Amino acid sequence: MALSESILQTYSIQTAIAAITAETFVDADGAQCAAGEVPLGVNARTVAIGDEQLINTIGTLVRVTAGAAITADAQIEVGAAGAGITLAAGKACGYAVTSASGIGVTFLARIPY
Repeated sequence: MALSESILQTYSIQTAIAAITAETFVDADGAQCAAGEVPLGVNARTVAIGDEQLINTIGTLVRVTAGAAITADAQIEVGAAGAGITLAAGKACGYAVTSASGIGVTFLARIPY
């Protein structure tokens, strides 16, 4: 998965792991979203397996330092020292696009606001 490091990123270029119809929701793995899954964005064109696809991302993609282990697709909130943690008792501020194995590990988050 090739994701830009730009804080102002509005797209992602990925290799499709399945055939995907244009203008449908796509996940961070490069597959069409299943019902109820958190999308990375919407692909711009119909693609076959192995094709590069342009994903128009939803919200802003940013790298965040984790305050604990986080799984991809989890809602996140701000934890101690401004680190991202899985939503517990705070207010949701986005979704984890990639996972983080623990404290201090950076992960990709989608901030929709």
